[in-house]
Amino acid sequence: MPIRRRGLAVALGALCAAAAGHLRAQPAIGTVVSSGEFRLDHARVLNNATLFDGSLLETGEAPSRLKLKHGPSVLLGAETRVRVRRDHLELEAGGGEVRGRYPVYARRLKIEPESGDAKLRILLTGGRAVQVAALTGSLRVFNAAGVRIANMPAGAALQFETQTEELAPPSNFVGCVLKKNGVFVLYDRTTRLLVELRGDFDFAAHWGDQVQIAGTTDTSAESKVASQVVDVSTLTPIAKGGCSSVAETLGAEVPARPEAPAAPKPQPKPSGGMSAGTKVAIIGVIAGGAAGAAIAVGQGGKSRSP
Repeated sequence: MPIRRRGLAVALGALCAAAAGHLRAQPAIGTVVSSGEFRLDHARVLNNATLFDGSLLETGEAPSRLKLKHGPSVLLGAETRVRVRRDHLELEAGGGEVRGRYPVYARRLKIEPESGDAKLRILLTGGRAVQVAALTGSLRVFNAAGVRIANMPAGAALQFETQTEELAPPSNFVGCVLKKNGVFVLYDRTTRLLVELRGDFDFAAHWGDQVQIAGTTDTSAESKVASQVVDVSTLTPIAKGGCSSVAETLGAEVPARPEAPAAPKPQPKPSGGMSAGTKVAIIGVIAGGAAGAAIAVGQGGKSRSP
């Protein structure tokens, strides 16, 4: 072999050895187990493999179960693609279930469990929609700008669809006008967010009542009492009163008034709205598709709704 070629071969061999040594030196973050074949970093694997920070996992016809060393576990449905990180999961296609304090990033949203015993179900549908259910524990949902767009207690199920990423994204909320620490706020019934109200409206005239507001969320503003600051452009009254229990739960205030009539008119149930540029809708269950397959395997073939 000529000296030049021999030198090139030695260099390539050293490079490969260094790369292999780097992979061996990288600590494992968990394992993946499946009853069938899957792809790990584009390589075909059967039954099980070791996961490293940044591993790209693509399930096949069989779901896969991930067990991470620091506690969280993940059940992925068939035909699901994720990037597994040490401190979070990046869902690119499909869906599944996550147990533990392990945030999920999907379509520019961050779904963050608030406790170690939380369990969430997630499914990507269509081109932009993300369906999320809080099975146990509570969740917080943030957009790409880090603005909280929803709170989800156990049992809640919502669909999110990002509409815009403007600096002043549109918002549309329905709920009670309250006062907290001297600031007028609104508690939205769909997202369960407390938003600070700002604008040229007499909010005091609607204090303690139910209204619908539309406006834009100021993503650069910080509120001491709320998750968002909304510049209100329209305000539509919906119903008088009916906010005392909400105010008590949130530690907020409503004006002192005579007792409400014994049989007040029933108010329509919340169905959806717009939170900082993301359309939010209440859904009943997350079923079918990749998430449905994962759930069926994880529950012995029986699917249950949140």
